[in-house]
Amino acid sequence: MAEKPKLIDADEPFERVWGKAQTAIVGVLAVIVMAGCTGLLGRGPLSHAEKSLPATGGQVTFERLARNNTPSQIVVAWDRGSGGPGAIVFDQPLVDAIRITSITPAPISTGSEGTAAAFNFATLPGKGRVVFSVQPARPGVFTGRLWVLGQTVNLSGFTFP
Repeated sequence: MAEKPKLIDADEPFERVWGKAQTAIVGVLAVIVMAGCTGLLGRGPLSHAEKSLPATGGQVTFERLARNNTPSQIVVAWDRGSGGPGAIVFDQPLVDAIRITSITPAPISTGSEGTAAAFNFATLPGKGRVVFSVQPARPGVFTGRLWVLGQTVNLSGFTFP
C-alpha cells in the first residue's frame, strides 16, 4: 500500500501577518486611486468645477483643487445678445489667492473697483470667451467672488502645497 503524503501544517502566525499586509497594500492602492481622482496627484476628474451664468447662458470653469505655483485657468464664457463692453471683476481675496499671469483676449481696459480688480472686454453680439491664466499663490483654502456681466459667481477651492 502506498504511503499517504504528509500534509504541511499552516503557519498561523505567518498567515495572520500576511493577511494584514495584503489588507494594508489594498488600502494604500485605494487611497492612491482616490487621491488621483480628486486631483491631489494632479488634474483629476473631480478637481474641475463649473458654475453657470443663467442670465447670459454662459459658464465659469476653474480648478477647485489646484497645486501651489502650478499654472491653471479660469475660463469665462457667455452667450450675450447685445454688444458692448463685458466687465469681469475679481474681488480682492480671489486676486490674493490666485495670481493672474495672462488674459486672452487682452482686456480693452483694466482698473479697480474699491478693492476689486476689474477687466473690461469688447464683446460683439453672440458668444464670448475669456481665459485667465492663473497660478495659485499660496496653499490652503481659497474663496472669492467673480462678477461677470453683473452676475455674481462664488469660487472656492483648495490649493495643495
